[in-house]
Amino acid sequence: MLVVAAAIQAAPLLSPLLFSHDAYVYWDYGRLAAVHHTNPFSLAPSAFPADPAYDLMGANWHETTSAYGPLWIGAAGLHALLVGGSAAAAALGY
Repeated sequence: MLVVAAAIQAAPLLSPLLFSHDAYVYWDYGRLAAVHHTNPFSLAPSAFPADPAYDLMGANWHETTSAYGPLWIGAAGLHALLVGGSAAAAALGY
């Protein structure tokens, strides 16, 4: 019973991002700051449509500047530098 309960709890952690694109939004804003050296508070992700996070983040976010604070963007920027262009590593990191 405990093994089944643990498997049920662990399944969402081990599964891909099915319904949420939040991790890719964070990754894109982090990449704007750390990789593209721009301000995600004043420049939307649509300025870099070739970025690997752009298509994964969901179209609703393409024209939206960051609503997250500078501390979060700093952490997201560090994360973006660590995972590089790997979507799988970005999702796993978040």
